[in-house]
Amino acid sequence: DSVRLFSVDHADLFITNERNTMTRELLAGIPHSLLLSNSNGEMAVLVPAVPPVRPLISSVPFSTELVLDRSDRAWLAALENAYYVYPVHVSLSFLYSTTLASALYLLLLRFLNRQYKRVAQLVDTVSSDTNLSAEEERSLQFMASAKNSPDAHPDAHACRLKISLVMLDSPVSLLWDLSEEMS
Repeated sequence: DSVRLFSVDHADLFITNERNTMTRELLAGIPHSLLLSNSNGEMAVLVPAVPPVRPLISSVPFSTELVLDRSDRAWLAALENAYYVYPVHVSLSFLYSTTLASALYLLLLRFLNRQYKRVAQLVDTVSSDTNLSAEEERSLQFMASAKNSPDAHPDAHACRLKISLVMLDSPVSLLWDLSEEMS
């Protein structure tokens, strides 16, 4: 018999230490996550909704290191949920987003970790033609926050352009200049 730490909020989910190449790849860029499992072996990832900051590191211009800013009161005030639970597909190849807010937060984490291919895949899940909630707006706008090191990688420009395209029908003002992104 092994000891298991079960979730109070999610019956049948417990913390698992089961790791393999695929789960490590899924958790890359999400340093503050917990891998959960249930009695059927289905997995989920629990992630607190804390603003991630990619600080500028002069000696490593394309760093993917994240610092969690737990003191950002404006971010915390905008939250409807203190955490997100992402079910893991049975193939262990991707995470599901159950809400627009969780999809935008995952998009932010993948973008800050410079996982541009995953960002491009996720972008289609965040299209909206309605006003975003304060929580959703924060995650989207935080990609261009001055708190994060600037990202001038060509793939980062392409990701921002794709985000702009899917948000075209949404009444949201993005923090980046489209003409600058295309140049």
